[in-house]
Amino acid sequence: MGALLQPTEGFAKRWMAKTSFKANIAGLLFSLIGQHYYLTLRHSVKKQNLEPQIRQYTEKNLRAWSEEQNKNSFRAKLFKPIRPFVERMAKWLNKKAAKAQKSK
Repeated sequence: MGALLQPTEGFAKRWMAKTSFKANIAGLLFSLIGQHYYLTLRHSVKKQNLEPQIRQYTEKNLRAWSEEQNKNSFRAKLFKPIRPFVERMAKWLNKKAAKAQKSK
């Protein structure tokens, strides 16, 4: 709990930790649920494919949870139309970074 709430830091860091606490707990829970699911119930997933599968499960469920939490907020309404563009840009940048990493 102390790692998530950062009780010994300054006011700004404590405030940021408190505001993101609920989302951090949700992410942690989705990650643990994904690990349990892929380690115990999905026997067709190989060990080297576990981490990407768990990460994908966590991101998908965390995105759905976050949208449900913020569906009526001003920020969500403002950024929802540009979200596909931002996701395409992130995908392109990740590909570019992976290509640069391979060439080194």
